[in-house]
Amino acid sequence: MQPRCVDDTFAQFTSFGTAYLRAIESMRSDRIVNDPFAGGLLARSVDQAFERMDQVMKEENVPLIAKKADYIVANLADDDWDSKLLAHGFDPSSPTFWIMEGLRPYMKRSCILTLLDALDGMSAPCSEFWADMVGEATFNFGDTAVTMKYSDDDPLHGVLSKIPWCLRLQASLKNGGIHFGRKWTPLISQDTNKTVSITFIMGKKPVSSEARLKDVCPGLDY
Repeated sequence: MQPRCVDDTFAQFTSFGTAYLRAIESMRSDRIVNDPFAGGLLARSVDQAFERMDQVMKEENVPLIAKKADYIVANLADDDWDSKLLAHGFDPSSPTFWIMEGLRPYMKRSCILTLLDALDGMSAPCSEFWADMVGEATFNFGDTAVTMKYSDDDPLHGVLSKIPWCLRLQASLKNGGIHFGRKWTPLISQDTNKTVSITFIMGKKPVSSEARLKDVCPGLDY
């Protein structure tokens, strides 16, 4: 379900035409080899290690769909990954689609703020991001309490709202329902018996003529 939400958002962004998109920054490195929407685009993936993925791609002879792919080794909790992107030819004047998938729960709030500040500075107007967020109950779900460092039960007004982007809730998995034709049953914390909050958030950087009156701007065209 989560990959489908990312796929739909990515497809909407690239539907404007490949000239509109010059780079993809994504934790989902597989997207540049299996997503037809990546055709003709420049892709740059930032993570701490790519050795295993590089080995598998060579062994399986995986074809590259994107026009070009750069793999940049960096710790996203530090504040130097943006300079590494620029060194690889990243053009901050062109709109960018950023995918921050499975990232924030494992970072301290201060590190998330540093990451978002750099992302904002590297993004042209009309850039977009996709992010997932978990709520506090997730800390008591299974073994996740050992590794997760941040939660947000109100993601539209939480850490993501600290940069001047317009936010929209794409989906909430806290409540049951039908998503993409499939019935969803919410996860329940084993320790507290509370529903685990999982949300998917979309953000768009407005152009200068669009005054940001609120943290959430539902009037923008997505």
